[in-house]
Amino acid sequence: MNPGMRIALTMIAAVVLLAGILTLVALLANRGAAGGRTSGATPSTAESAPKQAAPQPGGATALQPGSMPYAPVQAAPQPMPQPPLPRPVAQQQPQGWNAQNLPGTAWAVGTRYGNFIVHLQPGGQAMASTPMGNVIGTWSAAGNNLTVSAMGQSYTCRIQGWQIIAGDGFPIKKVN
Repeated sequence: MNPGMRIALTMIAAVVLLAGILTLVALLANRGAAGGRTSGATPSTAESAPKQAAPQPGGATALQPGSMPYAPVQAAPQPMPQPPLPRPVAQQQPQGWNAQNLPGTAWAVGTRYGNFIVHLQPGGQAMASTPMGNVIGTWSAAGNNLTVSAMGQSYTCRIQGWQIIAGDGFPIKKVN
């Protein structure tokens, strides 16, 4: 037998086998739709009428046993997976006084000239209320140092957490 003839016979055998399988599947489907009747039983008129598909929520149609859909049912489009939302980053609270939270505060400072109230204002401006009157100056905070300058003099304090420590080691009291 030549190779062409062998291929043709193999294809015919495959088609016959496929037809037999499809016939068997159809018979099994009809038997299941008939509720397990044997092939010799005849269905009643209500059973032989075409079965209608039951409407489902969302407009989909559910198939009943033995019914054929009139149009293909399309699946609802699946939403695209979304990337996870970034978690909010907790704002870290300052661990003490710094250049961002010192503006608007006032501090009682005892000196050999009497008690001063030093107001640290936004923009690095400082004003000291003294027994002799108000003195305008500047202030800056860098790292653990707070420096207040006025009338050609600078005074540097140490920042320790929520305390300001004077050069002599005593805390300066916050008054507002």
